[in-house]
Amino acid sequence: MVSLKTVKDFIKREDIQFMMRTGVKFSLIQICVAFLVAYLFWLLININYIFFKANGFPEISTLKEAFYDHVLGNIVDKYMSIVVIGVIFLFLIGNYIGFLLLRPFKVIGEYCEVARDQKNLTFAPNQFSELKLLNRSSEYFFQYICDCRLRGDFNPTTLPQYFSGVHKPVFDRVFFFHFFIFICLICIFSSALIVVLSVEIHSSIVELALEQLKGSSQFSTKKFLLDQQFLISSVKNLTIITILVSYTSLAFHLYAKVSGAAYGFFSTIRSFLKGNKKARVHLVGFNHVRQYSRSFNKYLDYIVKEIEQEDHLEN
Repeated sequence: MVSLKTVKDFIKREDIQFMMRTGVKFSLIQICVAFLVAYLFWLLININYIFFKANGFPEISTLKEAFYDHVLGNIVDKYMSIVVIGVIFLFLIGNYIGFLLLRPFKVIGEYCEVARDQKNLTFAPNQFSELKLLNRSSEYFFQYICDCRLRGDFNPTTLPQYFSGVHKPVFDRVFFFHFFIFICLICIFSSALIVVLSVEIHSSIVELALEQLKGSSQFSTKKFLLDQQFLISSVKNLTIITILVSYTSLAFHLYAKVSGAAYGFFSTIRSFLKGNKKARVHLVGFNHVRQYSRSFNKYLDYIVKEIEQEDHLEN
């Protein structure tokens, strides 16, 4: 049975906290957009109330109460559970995307934990979650170190030519494309949910208003209600644009969280291969990969100690 202390220690892990924060960010966007839509429809209901009041319809207070009780009440009863499930779903999806972002570093960390005792262990990065700069350089690095350990000597070298000229974090189009597919699917899901709610609310407003104003001969009133479709379309368009911009911004924000860390690993690998045995990964502001960078640094410590022992025996 899992103890409470085990759960607390698990949650305190910086990579797990990163995944949970990512989930919160995904669901928070949906919550903020839902509040925005709710506010816009609250304004729409009040515009209807002001219009009817200005035109002198009787029992206008009853109509306002009916708007709030019937329209909003029905929507809350009918869709609140769907919205809550949607927010939870987005939280879980955000956690999974956070896991995908960290997986290249996790693979390196797990390899380093095992490879210290297995000289001929092959490094096999996951290609679906690849960060090209990180995975190609680490694959070359671990294979070179493996060969050196089997030979019993270490000679400084350099990375292949296609790594030359890399002096800052690079934009990995393939990785970002895979990542952005998930973002697009979430945008479609969120937009569809908001559009359905918008149509339902507008239909309820029109139906209830026409029912309450039955017998009225004022054609302009009915036309006013039906012409609100333009406002509803504006709300839907604004909502979709807001969701798209928000999740796209979140995509670049999250990608920056891993691209900078990937470059930190790459710089350390390049420096170590050139002969700098003191090169280690030191990242500021990337706590979510600290666990994996520590494993990598411990691996380098072990390799340096092994090299020094080999040199000592030769001498």
